[in-house]
Amino acid sequence: MADADLDLPPRCCGWTVRDQIAHLADIDEVAAHTVRGGQRSFERIAPAARRRRVHAQRLRSRRHDA
Repeated sequence: MADADLDLPPRCCGWTVRDQIAHLADIDEVAAHTVRGGQRSFERIAPAARRRRVHAQRLRSRRHDA
């Protein structure tokens, strides 16, 4: 891939290939922090997601108890 290819428009409207690579790298970093409990862990940056997951776990356990 040539450097100029990074600025080509991908199938995802409004994003360049460079944007997509940066997004994937950021997601990878967040995943690593989540596993290690780091500063950018998903639990810290998305508390609402944690609440939804806890709610989903409660619903699943109710189904199993029924």
